Amino acid sequence: MPRKKIFSWDKAKKPMLLLAPMAGYTDSAFRQIVKKLAPETICITELISADGIKYKGEKTLEFLDHTESEKPFIVQLFGKRPAFFREAIESVEKMGADGIDINM
Repeated sequence: MPRKKIFSWDKAKKPMLLLAPMAGYTDSAFRQIVKKLAPETICITELISADGIKYKGEKTLEFLDHTESEKPFIVQLFGKRPAFFREAIESVEKMGADGIDINM
């Protein structure tokens, strides 16, 4: 089944305003505040471990908490095992991610 393309960098309003992911700061509450102050902002999660998602690490999964007000919801993944990335991508798609940034 073809995947529905939800978010496209090409179609994003220009100039883009992006919230850079900052470890320890860009959780859901912070992203919600940013979106309330500047709704056009595209927020990106902190780096999230593909391994942590595969093994369902509690702290890792907390990084994926989000609300509709944060849309588009862009998840940034890191890791080194392609098979783990596949599982992580499938998981974050089910959780409502609109885009995925991969760091290998």
